[in-house]
Amino acid sequence: SEAPHIPHTPPRYFFGEKVLGSTQSYHLDMIRALDLQIKTVLDELDRRNLRKETMILFLSDNGGLPANTGLRAGTRGHDTSLGRRGTKGQPYEGGHRVPFVLDWRGGMLDVKQRGRDGRHVLSDLISITDIYRTIVELVDVEVSPDQATDSISFAHLLPLRKVSPTSSSPRSSRNDFFTILNTTFD
Repeated sequence: SEAPHIPHTPPRYFFGEKVLGSTQSYHLDMIRALDLQIKTVLDELDRRNLRKETMILFLSDNGGLPANTGLRAGTRGHDTSLGRRGTKGQPYEGGHRVPFVLDWRGGMLDVKQRGRDGRHVLSDLISITDIYRTIVELVDVEVSPDQATDSISFAHLLPLRKVSPTSSSPRSSRNDFFTILNTTFD
């Protein structure tokens, strides 16, 4: 999806649901369009009984847009950086800390390790490039050690029933600043 990248051009409707003008700004209309797209995919997975077999990852590649972009996103109760300093394209936490949601209902996530609200939140430093090695490890697939050499598995940080690292999963600490992972499982 292009949401919520500029230029913001929300559709009038998405599968019969009003989008254009349904929120306080075109930016938020695009977020609504994205929500409806995700709902469509999840509904189809449920219809085909594939939801438990599907790992769903939802994340952003940058911090939120600044309020001064003419989008009014920060002026009506929508703070794209959740009060953190900086926004997209800036070196501050608000420009790099992004949400990352992983849902794998039939996978190896251990529901006993969840908090009282049914979620497990991580605040560990990872990079979007780390997703490759993590998925490879979670699904126990062997890959060549020379593939994705900048990817480091974070499977050991997840509440798993069992983790069996493959020989191609490098274990080292991340010294570079990339992004912070705030993960919610529900």
